[in-house]
Order: sequence, then structure tokens, then C-alpha cells
Amino acid sequence: MNAFIGSNRHLVFVMACIVVLSFAPEIPAAEINDLIFIHHSCGENWLNSGLHDALLAKQYVDERNDITYGTVLPPDPGRPASLGDVPGDNTNMAHWILWFNDYLGQVKQHDCGNGTNRIVLFKSCFPTSDIWDDGTEPGDPFPEDQTLANYRAVYRHPDGPGRKYTHEEREYLPLEDIFARHPEILFIPVTAPPLVYNGTDDANAHRARLFNNWLKNDWLASYNKAHPALKNVAVFDWFNLLANADNAASGPNRLKAAYGGLGDDSHPNDSANAASITAFATGMNNFIDAAWAAYSSATTVGTAGGNRGPASFRLEQNHPNPFNSETRLRFNLPGASPVRLSVFDLQGRERAVIVNTTMAAGSHEAGWNGLDENRQSVPSGVYLAVLKTPACKETRRLLLLK
Repeated sequence: MNAFIGSNRHLVFVMACIVVLSFAPEIPAAEINDLIFIHHSCGENWLNSGLHDALLAKQYVDERNDITYGTVLPPDPGRPASLGDVPGDNTNMAHWILWFNDYLGQVKQHDCGNGTNRIVLFKSCFPTSDIWDDGTEPGDPFPEDQTLANYRAVYRHPDGPGRKYTHEEREYLPLEDIFARHPEILFIPVTAPPLVYNGTDDANAHRARLFNNWLKNDWLASYNKAHPALKNVAVFDWFNLLANADNAASGPNRLKAAYGGLGDDSHPNDSANAASITAFATGMNNFIDAAWAAYSSATTVGTAGGNRGPASFRLEQNHPNPFNSETRLRFNLPGASPVRLSVFDLQGRERAVIVNTTMAAGSHEAGWNGLDENRQSVPSGVYLAVLKTPACKETRRLLLLK
């Protein structure tokens, strides 16, 4: 009888955890996620006004790191130092395609005491909101010319996903393809803040509105349609929060008067930063909690090269999930193939190998009991099950609760 009661108590505990996970935007503190913000002075002021503390208060943020003026870091192995001796000095629109093609590995690790930067915020400063011209499609992502066509080319290739640009004899992917290849990261583009009334003209400021609307509506919808299982990009439209309306009688698409728009300094003032903290991090239904909830609830973490491969290759979500003593994983192979099914922690360490053999085509099932390769129990937390063949790779999140 006592054993039965103990078992029921354990079941109640597990069910309670499942209920909490269904409604809370955070995931267990056992998962170590660092957040990095690539920014300049507007971001610095925003952080110092309280955003830094608000982000560190999140259960899903362990460390908060920066790349800003003066930050020096090398490019990734085999990539050029395209941002010069001091990459942190570069945050214009044309720089983002260089950042994420040439430095992303460094960005993921920068200043991390442990874990990795799994949330990457990045923003340009207010001069980017002075868009000089519509430009000529399809645009070019590399020049410093501030045109609508060039800005759009940073995020998408005019010939569609998977197409590459060539710059200084190197190949570069647009941001949407980089993001799709790195589902382990939640990318948050933050639109550049608006300029003061006398800092630009109506036509240039209107183009900034057009670009930001395109980014958060048209482009993001297209990305999510192409990658419905990822949920790893969220656009925070800081411009829209801080700017007068497009049809405002005075200073359309400029920094609101209450936020400093009538002065000569386009840095958002204290009132603007306070409102931004509420919208982004502390208010009810705030932006980053919603973005993390959508991202962490996505089941497909990634596939090699952003391409699922044969339609019949698939790793199903484990069941049960969360689990305590054992969970089962089903997968399908389109043909006979060497197969490796492993479990990794979030620091990228392989903790257990479940399957490592050649298998026939068809459906298969294997289980994991929460033990590592030394038959020792691993701690509670989030793990990644990775199914890999020579042609395909797919990953699922597993939640172990003890």
C-alpha cells in the first residue's frame, strides 16, 4: 500500500511538472542559456536603464553578454576577418551578413562562463533608419548604400533559399539561410530606432517604416512558412514602438516628442527606454517571453544543412516527454543505412549512444533510460536526441525530470 501511495505521489509530481511546462514561458533552470546583444550606444543606454537586470531575471537566461564598440574577436576558422581589427565597431545593415557568415561561432561563445549564447539579439543604430533611396532590385547586401533593396538583400536572396552571394571571392548566405542552419539559436533582430525630427526627411523615414514592416510581416511570415518547426526567429520592432505614426501630421516616422524627438539627439531618452523595457521584457505578454515560449516549444531542433532530406527520413518526438525513467524514440529510414542515434547535453557533449549500426529501411524504435555511457544517471534537464545518417540529420529536445 505504501509503495502504491509513493508511486501515485511521484505520478502527481510528474503531471504537475507537465502542467507547469505547458503554461510557463520558461524552461527548467537546468538548461544553461546565455544571451548576447550586439549593439552600440542606444542598446547600451537601454541596458543601463534596466533591461540588463530584466533579462537576467529570466529563468531561461543564465548570463547576458555584449558585443559593442571596441569588442575584438577573431573570425571563425576558415573565414575572413571581414569586419576588420575591431568587429564590435560594425553594426550597420550591411555588416550583418558578414557577422553571421564569418563570426557566428565566435558570437555563440563570446564571454560565456559556461553554456553558449543561445539567444542572439542584434540591432543597428539610428542612422540606419535614414534610408536614402528605394534602390534597384534585387539589391546588394554588401555596399554601405542605404537603400530598401540592399537592406532586403541582407535577409533574403532574390533567387530564393539556398542561393549564395559572392563577395571578395567568398561565398555568403543571406541571413534567412544562416538562421535556418542554426536552429539551436533564437535570433532576435531588433529594428533600428527612429531619428529625431530634424535628423532625416519624410521620404527617408517612410522607407525605414516600409523596411521594418516588410521584415516583421512579409519576410518573417515567409521564413516561418519555409521552416514551420523551428520558431527560432522573432523580430522586435523597436522603431515602431518609438516612432510617430506613418501618417502623423508632424514628424512622421520620427522619434516621438515624448521620447526626445524634438531635440538634436536621436538616442531614445529615459522615458523611451522605460517603455521599451516594459514592451520587451517586463510587461504582461512581453516580447521576449513570448519569443522564448514559441522557440522552446518547437520540437524540431534542426537538420543538416537546413534540409530535411528524403521525405521518409524522420525522428519522431520522444514519448513520454517529459520523462523520468525511460523514454522511447521512433524513427524512419528511407533505405538501408548506417545510423547513429545519440543524446547530447546543451554544451554539445555526447552523453549516450543509443544506436550505432547499419539498419534496414522502415520504422524503428529505441529507448533511453537517462544513463550516460558509463551507466551513470545524468542530471535533470533538457537534452538533444540526434539521429544521423550519412545523408540526413534530425534532432529532438528531450526533457528529463527526476
